[in-house]
Amino acid sequence: MSSTARGGRGICSGVGVAGEPAAIHVLAVDDSSVDRALIAGLLRSSKYRVTAVDSGKKALELLGMEPNVNMIITDYWMPEMTGYELLKRVKMFGRRSGRFLSEACEAI
Repeated sequence: MSSTARGGRGICSGVGVAGEPAAIHVLAVDDSSVDRALIAGLLRSSKYRVTAVDSGKKALELLGMEPNVNMIITDYWMPEMTGYELLKRVKMFGRRSGRFLSEACEAI
């Protein structure tokens, strides 16, 4: 997807159902159910498509099945795998598979 910035906000050029702009799919990763609900609620109120999971392991599983994730928001301190470790693995997976996670829109 290409992006165009107007007035300081990123505009997606992708098209979704019935000519509507394609929703940006955000993966929210946090072991706190309260934080996950807060992040998901805020993003959904701004018309983002949100999938929320409680661990880095579940995030990697989802990314293996769902090719259309545009952005990841992750907690840093989580049990078993930190947010930093998760993003390192996502980056390694992208290099090996030829698939790279990229932002659908560029915010300026």
